[in-house]
Amino acid sequence: LESTGGPGALAVDDEGAIAVFGNHEVLGVDPDDGDVRWRTEVASRVLAGPPALGEGVVAILADDGFEVFDRTTGGRLWRADSPEIPSAVQTAGDVVVTATYGGSLGVYEVRTGERRWGRVGPGAAAARPALGAGAGAVVAVFEQGPGRGAVLTAFDVVSGAQRWATQLEGGASAPAVAGMTVIVGDGDRRIKGFDLASGAPRWSVPSVGAFESGLEPVVRDGRVVV
Repeated sequence: LESTGGPGALAVDDEGAIAVFGNHEVLGVDPDDGDVRWRTEVASRVLAGPPALGEGVVAILADDGFEVFDRTTGGRLWRADSPEIPSAVQTAGDVVVTATYGGSLGVYEVRTGERRWGRVGPGAAAARPALGAGAGAVVAVFEQGPGRGAVLTAFDVVSGAQRWATQLEGGASAPAVAGMTVIVGDGDRRIKGFDLASGAPRWSVPSVGAFESGLEPVVRDGRVVV
């Protein structure tokens, strides 16, 4: 798979693979043989953050907003402009969640792009948010700057109301959700679990290294891989 553009990113799931490149391209790829199923040009420069894969859709970062495409055809479904630099995008179920380095979160209807709500957190939303389907929650980490820590926050996915917030050391990973537990790697070199409904600490175990916003814990079969 080749492109004349700059560095890109790749995401794969059971529906196939999506590749994004810095020269305004998004590609749908057959993961078995590498054949390009479709190729769509984006007017804005595509950022190298990982695309978010949902049921029948893919969401990507552009330098001035967020774009969502049909996974079968590559057709553009909708676009959301952003005055702040986009940092991450996530999708699951019937919503797309957007985040910016300015600390803004937005939640949109996945097929239409209708905006449900927007919130501004107490720091940069550099890490990809997580969606907790069991509790209908959006979970995000807001980095407050060197020496000031970070805040792990949960919002209601329908109304945007804040459910809880808890202080972290900072330099945290992206959050992940496993059932009713939120998992995050913190700057004190510990991996921590919090109750999704209340934010109460559940457990904390040491890690062999530090974390950053680009790292995302992976949950499979009751195990956490960081």
